[in-house]
Amino acid sequence: MLQEKPKDVTLLDSHKQLSDSIDWQSIEEELAEAYPATTGNPNKPIRLMVGLHYLRYMFSLSEESIVWAYIENPYYQYFCGEKVFQHAFPIDRSSMSRFRERLKKKRLYKLLQETIKSGFKNKILQAKSVDCAVINSTVQEKNITHPTDAKLYYKAIIHLSKLAKRLGIKQHQSYTRVGRKPLIKINSYNHTEQFRRKTAALKKLKHRLGRVIREIEREAEQRAVDLDIEARTLLNHCRRLYNQKRHDKNKLYSLNEPDTVCISKGKAHKRYEFGNKSTFIATLKEVLEDTRASLSKVCDRSIEYLFADKGYRGHGYDGETEVIIETSKNREKHKKLKRRSSIEAAFSRAKQDHRMGRNFLKGVHGNLVNRVLAACGYNLKKIYNHFKRAFERMLALSFFSVSPSLLWKEVHHTDSHLVGKGVMISKGDRDDEYSVKG
Repeated sequence: MLQEKPKDVTLLDSHKQLSDSIDWQSIEEELAEAYPATTGNPNKPIRLMVGLHYLRYMFSLSEESIVWAYIENPYYQYFCGEKVFQHAFPIDRSSMSRFRERLKKKRLYKLLQETIKSGFKNKILQAKSVDCAVINSTVQEKNITHPTDAKLYYKAIIHLSKLAKRLGIKQHQSYTRVGRKPLIKINSYNHTEQFRRKTAALKKLKHRLGRVIREIEREAEQRAVDLDIEARTLLNHCRRLYNQKRHDKNKLYSLNEPDTVCISKGKAHKRYEFGNKSTFIATLKEVLEDTRASLSKVCDRSIEYLFADKGYRGHGYDGETEVIIETSKNREKHKKLKRRSSIEAAFSRAKQDHRMGRNFLKGVHGNLVNRVLAACGYNLKKIYNHFKRAFERMLALSFFSVSPSLLWKEVHHTDSHLVGKGVMISKGDRDDEYSVKG
């Protein structure tokens, strides 16, 4: 039986243009060492995995949603390298987590560099756009509940009771049921502002946590139980929680995410935020040179001016880039310094539309992966919207009569930003005005 050979896909839209502007071969060569095909089941194509992550952060989808969207959307399949429409799931959603575990810092920045190269390749950005940069920081919140001492003490008791059962240690009393009563009382006392009773109930719950910790450690030592890494880590976290005081630094705010820190940035609607501090140029001394090296791979330019707010006073950086702190005197001298606050809008967009508002990935590595991929999604969405507007203008010309002056204004008035490793590039209001933000 003769069958017609599948023809090449000819999609005339923004997905095809965006896909063709990315150097997939360079990405595959960079990531090939991390995914050898010598053992186990055959690996999935690197372009498929990278493309799914790009699409996920472009449109703020979950792992399960992007897998479902892949089999429903032929444009997504073309972006991931398919030439014929597929009807089966490409991967299991858990494969995306295992793929991210092998993405080290250098390979992550490779994915980010390709999105910036795509902007230069499509002439959305120009090389002179990187002459100036803006540095600022934001908080990437972890997916944890609001931490209180009472909740942490009770959760520690629950985890330790499960650990005792796994190790075969018989407890005199686990306090899993009895410990819930003071937890409820603490919440009610706090609501009715009975702080003395609240303090007494909290002290009682803390004493019970200490009993459980000491009993498990004593029984494990007497029976010569070989504690694995998970057990030792849990006991260390619980001991750290039990010993910490109110005004201590580097306190434990979550047993599942022990690296979470409390950050206060003076916001009226949210006094404290629990997560990690995310800055596209984290520290001037260590990361700015890496940023310059990354830019050299993208274009033959370097950052001449770095605009920062007063929070970066005393940075200690002494290099080729001139760091300018925002003051009234510098504002008169450098006119582009007034665009320093424009990075706040980019942070807001990355949080709302590109999964940076709440980090669901685990650990310190998850903080880096989520931050870099959110920047990738931000960049690609800007390029995608540029192609989308051009496609809409082409359709408008096909069916409607458009004023030439209006068309010229739409073509040349763009608002494109690209987030890089310490770099966020934006085009200003004028055609010859550019700035780099990071």
